[in-house]
Amino acid sequence: MTKVLVMLSTFNGERYLKEQIVSILNQRNVDVNIFIRDDGSNDRTQEILNQLSRDNPQKIKWVQGSKNLKPARSYLEIMKLVKMKKQIIMHLQIKMMFGI
Repeated sequence: MTKVLVMLSTFNGERYLKEQIVSILNQRNVDVNIFIRDDGSNDRTQEILNQLSRDNPQKIKWVQGSKNLKPARSYLEIMKLVKMKKQIIMHLQIKMMFGI
């Protein structure tokens, strides 16, 4: 099965956020994971993200940004965070392989 990582930046997206994420998770023939960075929402976006990540802890991870970066910079921040996470996972896998 194909693995897909969806990266989202949210800002005051309460109106369509749940519907959007449920639709992404319901895609067929793919193993989907979602990484989300909230860009300082002041509506119910963070509450919705908390609920969805509790309901789908293996599929949804999210972080709250320390400040509003606007869309382009927020996506760059997501890519940095995902790259860091991959490097940590690779490091742990190497340690496990060699018993370090």
